[in-house]
Amino acid sequence: MQGILHEEPSIWQFFFVTCLLGGWAAWMTGKASAQTWRSLPALFAYLLVLGIGIRFIHHALFGGTMFSLQYYVVDTIVLMILGFVGYQYTRTNQMVTQYNWLYERASILSWNRKLRFRTDPTPAPSIAVIVPTPNSIRFAHTTDGSPHVGTSVVRHRWVFAEC
Repeated sequence: MQGILHEEPSIWQFFFVTCLLGGWAAWMTGKASAQTWRSLPALFAYLLVLGIGIRFIHHALFGGTMFSLQYYVVDTIVLMILGFVGYQYTRTNQMVTQYNWLYERASILSWNRKLRFRTDPTPAPSIAVIVPTPNSIRFAHTTDGSPHVGTSVVRHRWVFAEC
């Protein structure tokens, strides 16, 4: 692993600087971006700059290479993962607390619309066809595709009924 993911003699230095210090900073950057309603491309740019800062800490504390594209990419990928997870976690909390009448938590990193605000897949109310007859009205009523015919005796020639 040494030489591929980190250049330090011990992996604990990589975990301390990149995962612990950088990961905490990336999480807080994601959290701040979500709380201020910034977009994901803005967070991406912030984490690219944070990756340069983490490379500087590797260089200043442990004598690592400051300008190494390979180690910069590895450090920045770790920061991106933690930063975007922090962003999504905070955004989920925002949506389910600020808009609790509209959204519910689906998982720790996602939310769904509440059932009463979802579009209902059931068909529209059934259609009633009114045909006047002497002293009665015949109507054809369809629910769920099955026809039903009934008769209603009325005193008026035309009656409008809701089914």
